This record gives sequence, C-alpha cells and structure tokens, in this order.
Amino acid sequence: MTTSRTQFKKQVELIQLNDTLVVTKLNHFAHKTRKTLNLIDNLLKKKSSSQF
Repeated sequence: MTTSRTQFKKQVELIQLNDTLVVTKLNHFAHKTRKTLNLIDNLLKKKSSSQF
C-alpha cells in the first residue's frame, strides 16, 4: 500500500474476528487485481466477514 493510503491500512489492521467489511466500490478498495486478492486473502485469514 502506498503512504497515501495510511488510513485505509490502519482500518484493515483493526478488523477483528467477526467484523464485517462492506466494500461498495471495488476500484477504491484496491487498484490492482493482485492487491485486491492479497487484501481479501488477509481478511479471510482473520476470519472477518467481507461483502463485495
């Protein structure tokens, strides 16, 4: 993640078990496919509920 996304990075790090992250605009979630897949993988490892 770039330094301009520090708030987003903090929010992702704060997600805990059973939290829900609702993404309304996928292009704002991650700009590249690989980054999107990595973010989703990290969230699933935390066992959060992600809705796209």
